[in-house]
Amino acid sequence: MAAPSSLLRGELYKADQMGAIFKLRWVELWAGGKGELRWGYPGPNAGTTDRGISDLSGATVSLGAEEWRGAEARFGFQVTPRSRPRTYFFQASSAEERRLWVDAIENVASPDVTRSNLGGGYRLIFMVRPQYPRPWGIDLGSAPGLPCVTVLEVAGEEARAVGLLAGDVVLTLGNTVLRTATVAQRAFREAPYGRVTMRLVTHNREVCIMKHQSQQLFCSDPPAGVGAIITRFLDGSGVGGLNAGDRLLAVNGKLVTDGAEQLSRRLQDSAGEVKLVVSGYTTAHSLRKDEEGKLGVRLSDGPRHSPPVLSEVARSSSAWSAGLRAGDAVVGVSGEAVFDAEEAEQRIAAAGRSVNIVTWKSRPDMDGVAGAKERARGAPPRRPNVTASAAECYYLPHAWHKQELYHDLTLPTYDAAAAVPVGKVRLEG
Repeated sequence: MAAPSSLLRGELYKADQMGAIFKLRWVELWAGGKGELRWGYPGPNAGTTDRGISDLSGATVSLGAEEWRGAEARFGFQVTPRSRPRTYFFQASSAEERRLWVDAIENVASPDVTRSNLGGGYRLIFMVRPQYPRPWGIDLGSAPGLPCVTVLEVAGEEARAVGLLAGDVVLTLGNTVLRTATVAQRAFREAPYGRVTMRLVTHNREVCIMKHQSQQLFCSDPPAGVGAIITRFLDGSGVGGLNAGDRLLAVNGKLVTDGAEQLSRRLQDSAGEVKLVVSGYTTAHSLRKDEEGKLGVRLSDGPRHSPPVLSEVARSSSAWSAGLRAGDAVVGVSGEAVFDAEEAEQRIAAAGRSVNIVTWKSRPDMDGVAGAKERARGAPPRRPNVTASAAECYYLPHAWHKQELYHDLTLPTYDAAAAVPVGKVRLEG
């Protein structure tokens, strides 16, 4: 009989008994019996010890504050066992990692409680590991402050066949949370031969246009993150289903790491057809102001490095009738990209009676055309989006902006001596 495996494992920051000093630990969640959460030291031989919570039944899990340690964000949560009068404090490196851990621990602690699945919006990729000595055909990278690891390039046939794209942010491989490229390298090396599951943070898509159509694009550097933002189109109308505010992550299978200038060079070097990887899904809404010249919406600035969001939508407005709701991320107004609430409101006020607004979501509406394509690729049904803000994922991965890349298989992802805060890993078979 095969030995039982952990439900979820990976690196988290754990506080000391005073709840003040956080240190990196390797953490594993076990679902057997009453449920266990155990931790030990991180590293190449990471493993758990007898330290941890041996009884998770009835435990309370709650979200903590978001903190910044230099350029690195930390997202806290707490676990309070019912059997022990002590609260354990943890921090993840991204909101997505935190949601994944919280949801998994809650499911173990209270399996009979009906809840909205916080992790239900992730995209799942099922891939068969190539037989040795064939490589995985995937280049991954990570950086301090970067949640999980990002696909830099897809070269393998198996990876291409399942729809993995450059720019995809990989949250887990199997039951392992990929906080850094070092953890990812270990997880891919130890993965079993046969089918493996990857959990991606967002639903990126590939758009094919001709080279002459790419000349219609005007792009700018994003406030943070990789790729470039389409600010407007030469003739005012979109091409290939693209909209103002769309974030282009990759050109012809290679991640754009140095902003709009690098994107422009790659477009110029393309021949014939150009394949673009676009972050998430945008929708253009043609709206009409009321008799008083008001659109019936209010906007507020989104989370750090994120686009503005709708804070209020009047039920009597055309925006409400078009399906817009509070919390929707707004990335374009009247054919041009917007980056904050003030700019968006000014463009709405300056527009005539009709206003075109572009909203962004991290995944497609499964009832729409894009959703039909996702279902055809084997995507599971999606639960409603219950995350705090749809805008949080827009600039993932945020720590790649204008960073130099290097290829290394043995050094840690941060080489302080070289002062190069980025690591790249080529996965071998």
